[in-house]
Amino acid sequence: MASTISEMKVVPTGGPVGAEIQGVDLREDPPGEVVFAILQAFTEHLVVFFRDQELSQDRLLDIAQWFGPFNVPPKDLPVLGDENQPPVVPVSNYVEGGMLGNRELEAHSDMSYLPVPLLGAMMYAVELPPVGGDTSFSNLYQAYGELDEETRALVAGLKVWSYNPYTPRFADRGAELGGATQKFAEEDPPVFPHPIVRTHPVSGRKSLYVGGLLCEEIVGLDDKEQAATLLERLKAHVDQEHLYYTHQWRTGDLLIWDNRCTNHKRTAFDNSLRRLMYRVQIAGTRPF
Repeated sequence: MASTISEMKVVPTGGPVGAEIQGVDLREDPPGEVVFAILQAFTEHLVVFFRDQELSQDRLLDIAQWFGPFNVPPKDLPVLGDENQPPVVPVSNYVEGGMLGNRELEAHSDMSYLPVPLLGAMMYAVELPPVGGDTSFSNLYQAYGELDEETRALVAGLKVWSYNPYTPRFADRGAELGGATQKFAEEDPPVFPHPIVRTHPVSGRKSLYVGGLLCEEIVGLDDKEQAATLLERLKAHVDQEHLYYTHQWRTGDLLIWDNRCTNHKRTAFDNSLRRLMYRVQIAGTRPF
């Protein structure tokens, strides 16, 4: 029996982002009003999650399409995975074709090096280590709001480009990020600068579009030393602990995050322990 709007509850985490959606069994299609309420919660809380779900890979694809179309990797630009990346990809340290291993991952917004980065992504927890592998999500609206007026005026109109870790120039950084089948480009592609201050296409709110893992260089300042110093200051600013909600995964969790106004990072875990998540990437729009 499909869930109803009266059964659904949105329970905020109490942190700067995140809400658990209760009372919805995702194995079946809920009524349209329930899907609409889920999308509203996603816009409001930036990260939403459902506990204790039993979902097939096909069902993950059905749910992802409530948020947007699947992301199709560009033919001429490598992204996380191989040439034949399926719409559901394993994030794992032990299965064939698994990606991202067991290492710590610094704060980032997924694939900010592409001309059109992701809207977001969903992750479904299948097998988890008893400790480690937690994912933290930060509120980049709040990070922008906490800038002092001088810095806010300085970054208005500036852009930043992110490096692609699967290209010759940055291959040393990407070696541990992919998996055994990771595709690497033979030549360095162009860079694609995006606004440091990004406007969300749904909420209309402004956020900082800067992360520690991928952002490489600010465009728009003649003084390169000033640009480098500013970028490091912004990276530190968006990585403050009070901006984060840390999700401690449980088997059966389905979590969806908004890549346009959050960063996320992951703690390391012992590589002798098994971790398997299934991930679906949702196509976005060009930042503005």
